[in-house]
Order: sequence, then C-alpha cells, then structure tokens
Amino acid sequence: MVGRLIQSKSDNWALSDMTLRQAEIIDEVCERLALGETLSRICTAPDLPDRRTIHRWAAKDSNIADSILTARRLGGWAMFDEATDR
Repeated sequence: MVGRLIQSKSDNWALSDMTLRQAEIIDEVCERLALGETLSRICTAPDLPDRRTIHRWAAKDSNIADSILTARRLGGWAMFDEATDR
C-alpha cells in the first residue's frame, strides 16, 4: 500500500496547488481531446494530473464531465477526418 501511494501521481495532485489550477488544466485537457489526442497520452505530461484525477474531478463536477464528453466527441470526429484524409 505504501508503495502504491508513493508511485501514484494522483495522490500528490490531490494535495498540491494544481487543484487550484483545475479549470486551466481541464481547458488544456479538453482542447487536446478535441484535437483527437487520447486522455492516456495527455495525462503522461509531467505538468498534468493522471487519468484517475481527471476522472475524479469529472465525477464531482457535472460541468467538467460535460466538457470532457464534448471534447471526446469532437476528438472522435477529428480522428475520423484524419483517417478519411489518409
């Protein structure tokens, strides 16, 4: 259990000042999702929280959940357009 807590980036994020930048982070995540990037890839950035934290924020705030869902839909269309162009 201790090893998991040390390795888990989300536990550190929940306690950090990044939660104060939540709106800014969600905007960046949604922008990148809308361009067709996956949440898994987005969350590997060192300045962003992991997927678990993003999911936790979305579960607590329906506006965040709606923004992420809309961005994912747009990202799906972006990927479809890209595949069609190829």
